Amino acid sequence: MRTIGQNIRRLREENSWSQAFMAKKLKVSQSSFSQWENDEYKPKFEQLRKLSNVFNVRISEIDESIALNGDAVLASANDLRAVPLLTTAQAKELDVSRPFGGIEIEDGEMVFFARPKEGDFAVTVNGHSMEPWYPVGTRVLVGFKEIPKHGDRVVVNVPYQKELLFKVYLDFGAKFALFSINQKDGIEPVVIDKMDRDAYYWVYPIKESIRNESDVDAAMKKHQIRPCYEDWVRDYKRGLNEA
Repeated sequence: MRTIGQNIRRLREENSWSQAFMAKKLKVSQSSFSQWENDEYKPKFEQLRKLSNVFNVRISEIDESIALNGDAVLASANDLRAVPLLTTAQAKELDVSRPFGGIEIEDGEMVFFARPKEGDFAVTVNGHSMEPWYPVGTRVLVGFKEIPKHGDRVVVNVPYQKELLFKVYLDFGAKFALFSINQKDGIEPVVIDKMDRDAYYWVYPIKESIRNESDVDAAMKKHQIRPCYEDWVRDYKRGLNEA
């Protein structure tokens, strides 16, 4: 079994990165990083997590003892990857021609998802047009530069709008429509020509979400959507009363 330091050195050299580059990326001193590689000190778990994100590998590929110990809690954490949580202003300024959209993310908040790819980012849902699916405050993983499919929930950046739009994408070949799940608070469907880049800047699919379950329940109640178990509860209580 290789040591943590040996694995860090191997992964760094495979990427042709210097110790100075890694230290800056991880926001530690170069001497600290060197001590990790030389097995003089062991990185803390959060540092291991950051290393795994930089190298884009599981934590167990750095600390092999995690896999050998079969620690279920750590194993599940290894499957998560951090992505930057962009503000609306940052997302509106994305330059789709550049990696990560040209946004400086080193000092921003990071959130964890199961299936992000390089360049994906997260944003927070605002507005009520996607209730009850996504209540306000839901954090969603956005597939950067991915082409949405018919029926996908998407994030859209359109001119002259301060906020991002959260809609359902409906594909009609040369055109697409943006549809609000919440017909009460959402806008009427908008049909856009795919070649009309003055009508929109980008539209990317939502891949995952982090929702507060209490907010989901409240949104369901607000839109008068009854949980499927209510009929069963009613019948069960009726049976108790009749017994």
